[in-house]
Amino acid sequence: MRFTYNASVHFLIYLFIKKKKVLRGRIFGEHVAEYIELLQGENPDLYKKQFSQYIKLNVDGTKLPEIYKAAHAAIRKNPAFVNKPKKEGVKKSYKEKPLTLAERKAKVAKKKEIYKAQAGAQADDE
Repeated sequence: MRFTYNASVHFLIYLFIKKKKVLRGRIFGEHVAEYIELLQGENPDLYKKQFSQYIKLNVDGTKLPEIYKAAHAAIRKNPAFVNKPKKEGVKKSYKEKPLTLAERKAKVAKKKEIYKAQAGAQADDE
């Protein structure tokens, strides 16, 4: 196999051809279930942090493949994509609003006054 930037994709294709069971396990989230069980045993604090939403929904590693099977069945039953309704509300903008012409002129005038005051102070010192 030639090394490319997507070598992992080539590897998964290899797994599909040679090891369908492994790929089926990845499709149904069995690798995630194994990771959940590993974290529950070795590091419960990290498990609570990474899978807090799963805990809230009462989902553990044994239920995960069943959830994926139900999701795939629902997609096969109705494969049409349905758009979710857009959330109403005002979008927050982090960009500053541009200054108006009057504000820009006032800003320039203020800078001119400061510059003249500094120039006058330097002239007085000399």
